[in-house]
Amino acid sequence: MFSFLLLGGLLSLRKYTVGNDLHYQYYRNFIQYHDLPWKYIYSVRTRYEPGFLTFFKICGLISDNPQVMIIIHSLFVIGVFVYFFYENCDNLPIAIYLFVTLNH
Repeated sequence: MFSFLLLGGLLSLRKYTVGNDLHYQYYRNFIQYHDLPWKYIYSVRTRYEPGFLTFFKICGLISDNPQVMIIIHSLFVIGVFVYFFYENCDNLPIAIYLFVTLNH
């Protein structure tokens, strides 16, 4: 579990310029769509699905800082992995070791 805490911390505290998709897509679009009114979530013409725009909106209710969106998204992804490993693995330390070291 300590490995997942470290991974979550690294993912959460990364700068928005790490990776082209984060910098040019998610970060910029969060700034553009986080204050979109709820009634326009399903009618705005964008490449994103309404569920992802809803995620932007919920993160925008917490804070309008895009770094908070990165933190929430990173913790959600790590949380899903932790839950999956906890529910489906008999030998949790080996499963985490294989995931972290071999990405397998």
